[in-house]
Amino acid sequence: MNPAYRDRLLEAIASGNADQFAGDLEAMGIEVGEDGELTIKNENKSNRIKYTCSMCETNIWGKPDLNVMCGDCNVAFEVAN
Repeated sequence: MNPAYRDRLLEAIASGNADQFAGDLEAMGIEVGEDGELTIKNENKSNRIKYTCSMCETNIWGKPDLNVMCGDCNVAFEVAN
């Protein structure tokens, strides 16, 4: 980020005028409320789910619809509850 731009942004935040930078802040995951209050978005961007081997109970995490076999048990991992 350009240092001069960063300084203007920090000054706007400190003075409560961050709404002029709302688009840029939104892109950084910061929401500007109607009252000018800043809120950091807490999005869970992880789309991983937990899989478990039904025999040895080894756990792995991966994308939905993953088709994986346990190398020790030669059994397909199942979606964990």
